[in-house]
Amino acid sequence: MAPKSKLDNAEEDHESSSQKNNQQDDDAATGLTETSLRDRMLDIFPLSGEELDHALKCFENCKANSTFDTLVQGVFTDDDASRGQHLQRLRYAEATFIPEAARLLRQAYDDALVVGSGHDEEAQFKFLEALSSLIGRRSPNGALQTIYRVAGSEDTSMHPTAEELVGLVYRLILAAHYVDSGRPRSLRSTPASWIDSLSQKVANKDDVSEAEWIAWVNSIAPQTHQALSTFAHCALFAPKHPFRPTNPPLRFPLTDQECALWSGSFQTVPSSIAILSPQLGGKWIRQYSSDVDGFSFSTFQQALVGYQGHTAILIQTTAGDAFGYYSGEPWRESRQWFGQEADAFLFGLKPSLQYYGPTVNANRYGMYLYNPAIRQPGQLCGLCVGGVAEKSPRIHITTSFEKCMAQPFDGSFDMGPLLSDHHLYFDIDVIEIWAVNVKDEDYFEALSKGRALQEFREVSRLHAAKVDRRLFLEDFQEGIFGTSLFKHRQQARGRHSFVAGEDEGMGYFIEKKPPTSSPHAKKSRS
Repeated sequence: MAPKSKLDNAEEDHESSSQKNNQQDDDAATGLTETSLRDRMLDIFPLSGEELDHALKCFENCKANSTFDTLVQGVFTDDDASRGQHLQRLRYAEATFIPEAARLLRQAYDDALVVGSGHDEEAQFKFLEALSSLIGRRSPNGALQTIYRVAGSEDTSMHPTAEELVGLVYRLILAAHYVDSGRPRSLRSTPASWIDSLSQKVANKDDVSEAEWIAWVNSIAPQTHQALSTFAHCALFAPKHPFRPTNPPLRFPLTDQECALWSGSFQTVPSSIAILSPQLGGKWIRQYSSDVDGFSFSTFQQALVGYQGHTAILIQTTAGDAFGYYSGEPWRESRQWFGQEADAFLFGLKPSLQYYGPTVNANRYGMYLYNPAIRQPGQLCGLCVGGVAEKSPRIHITTSFEKCMAQPFDGSFDMGPLLSDHHLYFDIDVIEIWAVNVKDEDYFEALSKGRALQEFREVSRLHAAKVDRRLFLEDFQEGIFGTSLFKHRQQARGRHSFVAGEDEGMGYFIEKKPPTSSPHAKKSRS
């Protein structure tokens, strides 16, 4: 899709620039020395001194139709033991996952805008600007525009399709994974949930405009640009080179424990989670899984309340749909709604990738968790999220994990379906609780708070039970009973007409009105 590239002439411009910069009279004419030119570059481009030197060496390798592996050939130091492995993986990734590698570089170069570079250094400056955009040091929109203009056909008059756009994003993720870890070795199919999500955004049209593409990314998958920046960073600087805080890599859920929804971080579900929100990235630690801990709501509730930190609840229905809820506010057992100001959102994973953030005018229905020992008629029990009324939540997980509900709208989160085929009710196949975005020191502190909360509730329960037993014993000794359990004995005591029936099964009765013998008593007498 990219227009004819100016990068084709970069080698000639570079040679001309090098010849003139090596001449003292040209340096005097421009007022620039080699040192002052480097300082100027450091002022213009968001690169460290080491990164700038590395990038300038890459520019030495820049030729027409260059790929990432040709740029970094011979750039890494000879004592770098991983240099050969990195180049081998990079070549394989470009051949298997990103055959558009040369087009990505050309497009970024063509889109680079540098003001006041001077004719002699124009190609060099444009290359550094293109590299800065590719590795995520510039606006995310630049990376998104590059992805859009490279996806699909090279014919600029044709818009790419939803499958071509999200397909390129997913292949960039796979390529970055391979360069980093050597896995996966084969191409995976484009996630159908991504295609479906973008297709819905453009009303199932055959093609997608650039404005529609940007709108989908901003509303559903705001981390999409990091697919390109993560791959480019790993390719040009090697995976171990540190990322800057302002341009972190695409953050996947990382866990050493088994998750029922995926088995590898490069698969569809963790990749979906990564482009949805940075809050779902980082280290994950499982707190509960129905596959491991069983379908017990009490166990589920204890695990949820027992970790007072950021959590994600993942749900897979018996119909195959999958969605979740992230909360930055800890859960607590309460018969009242809470968490109205919580950092929270809903997200869909299957059949369609979705993100439903809190509304601007969120109502008072945020979070609800209550499972009483004795239930009152009409009482709301279980776990609830959002809603249009106190007893009409957006999501309702019942205590039996059956006949649960997921509505497409409420007053707390953005509107949209979580289940396929406009269904409202579902049964749970798997439900899991994960501590997400975990730092070890914060994790143990959150666990400690959860245990303290549970111990306090247990002490309160035992104290209440002890008080109740004491009061009952005192009432029993004083002949004061709060119920009518023994009331008939008190009323009958001392009456001459209160007699015991001689026949078996008659019991005690008033003499003038003996009870009718039960069929069982008659049978016994016979």
